Formats: sequence, structure tokens, C-alpha cells
Amino acid sequence: MAVKTINGQDMEGALSFYEPTATFVAQDGKRYVGREAVREALSEYFAIQPTLTVTAVRKVVESEEIALVAGDWTLTGTAPDGSPIEMNATNIDVVRRQTEGHWLIVIDNPFGLE
Repeated sequence: MAVKTINGQDMEGALSFYEPTATFVAQDGKRYVGREAVREALSEYFAIQPTLTVTAVRKVVESEEIALVAGDWTLTGTAPDGSPIEMNATNIDVVRRQTEGHWLIVIDNPFGLE
């Protein structure tokens, strides 16, 4: 589960949920394309030692091998100065079923409704 890898500070595990050419959309709209770029984006979150909680899966729309997933999440952590950080948003993600049957992220837009 992706949440477990993030909460466990497992970067390689988290990246394994992304297709090789996946896109991660940061809160400021910057796009990170490809696993190495996604690693760069995720490293900012890992730096705050996050605890991620998915609070609701709002909608899943599936069409053959592609699905659109929307859900609510919260993330807490600690800033470099020691102050607490809390974020929450509604993600909108695109995932694709792989030939082995599991799903990988094609587009990860954690701040999808902002």
C-alpha cells in the first residue's frame, strides 16, 4: 500500500507504485515527469517525516485498463525548524492496470481540486 511506504519512509517502495513515465503534480503546479523526477518531488515530503492518512475515497471511475481516482487525505509532519506541518486536500489521480493485474499511477495530482 502506498500510504504504508510513505509513512515508513520507504522511497523505493513509494516509487514502485508509479509507472516509469508517471507525472507528479506539485502543489504549485510544477510537473515532475518520470520516476527520478517523482523521487525529487517526494523527497520534499519525506524530509518532513510524514504521516499520511487517506480519509476518504470519493470516487473511482474505471474504463477498461484506466481509472480516475479521487480521494481526501491529510498529511502531518515536522518542518526543519521543528514546527508542525499539516496538509490536506483532495487528490485526483489516473492509474493504469498493468498486464500482471496490479495498478500503477500514471498521473498523481495530490492537490487536484486546488
